Order: sequence, then C-alpha cells, then structure tokens
Amino acid sequence: MILSSFLGTLYNLALTIKEREIKKIEEIIIDKFKSYFDYFSKQCGTLETYEKVCVLSIKEPTDMMVNYDCRGDISNYANAKFIEWIIDTLSSHFGVSIIDRNSKFNSDEDFRNYLQSHNYNILVGSRYPFDIIDYQDYDKHNEFISSRGCLFSVARRKGMALRKNSLFLKLNDVIVEISTPSIEDVRVKRSKESGLYVYTTVDGVKLEFEKEDLQKYIYNEYKVVKVYVNVTIGFSDNVDDAVIITRSSEK
Repeated sequence: MILSSFLGTLYNLALTIKEREIKKIEEIIIDKFKSYFDYFSKQCGTLETYEKVCVLSIKEPTDMMVNYDCRGDISNYANAKFIEWIIDTLSSHFGVSIIDRNSKFNSDEDFRNYLQSHNYNILVGSRYPFDIIDYQDYDKHNEFISSRGCLFSVARRKGMALRKNSLFLKLNDVIVEISTPSIEDVRVKRSKESGLYVYTTVDGVKLEFEKEDLQKYIYNEYKVVKVYVNVTIGFSDNVDDAVIITRSSEK
C-alpha cells in the first residue's frame, strides 16, 4: 500500500514534469534552430514542405530531466540530426552531389582553392570534412575556414558547402513528444513463486511489482523524447550551388 501510494505520487509528479519539459524543450529547440532559419531566410527555387520529420529520438532518465539541464543536449542533438536530414534531402530529392575530400583533393590547399573558386561561402554540418589534414598549414587553413559563414554542429562526418542564397528554410512547427514504454517494451519476467513482475532497475537492483505498480515505476524511471519538425525547403535551380562533402579514412 505504501509503495503504491508512493508510486502514485511520483506518477503525478512525472505528469507535471512532462508538461513542463515539453514546453521548455520546444522553446530551446526553436531558439537553437532560429540561427539556421534566419541564415537561410531568402526564398529560392521550388519549395517542398515536409511534415513531422523526426530529428531526434532519445531516452532520458526522468530524474535527469528534473535535476540536470539536459535540454541543451537535446536541442544540440536535434539540431545536428536536423542538419543531417537537410543534407540527405538535398542529395536525394534535389540532386546535390557528394564528394569525398580525401579522394578528390591532394592537399589542404587544393581543397581551399576548390571552395574559393566555386564561391562556397557557407559551411554547415560536421566540421570534420573541413578540418585541416596537414597541421603545418594550420593557421592559414583555420583562417580560411573561419572566413566562411560556418554553421557547424555535432553532426557526424558529413558536411555541406553552399553559395549564398542557394537554400531556403522555413520552420513551420516543432513538435516534442515525451512518452514512456509499456511493460511489453521492457525486459521483465514473472516470478514463478509470487507471480509478481521482476524488473531490474537502472541501478541493477531486482524488484518485484504488481503490474500496475510496475507500469508506474517504469513511467517514472525514464522518458523517451522525440522531436519532430514541420519544415519548408527551397533550393536553387542550379544544383552546383551546393556540394556535400564527406571524408573517408586518411590517406
């Protein structure tokens, strides 16, 4: 009875946390995305609208959402996944080409000359494809990269170089969903002796629960945070106004 009452209190607390965190996460993500949408605010090309694009799906312990400011991490990861989605969409739907830096260029200077000659003044996504290879030329390379409009993120090993006003982005909506898995979604066994559900907590402790109490416990243990965006994209009629850059294993 005491455990059930305690879990009921936590359950109500978690509902409050859920409503509060959804609002905060939405606000922070919108603010994080704002710099990108402001940068690409000039309309161009044919517009395509995409609904409920999932840019993040992660599991966060509930107590961390209360006692630790994980919202900054959530917005950073959502931002990175959103950029990756943009890059993949420009490749698959708009025909932007992909080049491998290590295969195409013999030196950092060749790479800089390529970006300069093609007037690629905006660099987005992962910084890794743009980083220096020969550190003897570090200062010159770093100065050149810094002179571009850089919108780097914690995205993985894929970046993109663009000409100014070649990409249009409009954020129509940000949707944050916070949910909890059901008993069927987690590893749980029934005790042959007691008939109760045996569940191992994140701390490694095995506890026995009635079904209702276990569902409440799971609800309070962690949350699944999913972030979706509704977005409109426009891209230049000239496919060469952008190029996607990857970086394979070092030569």
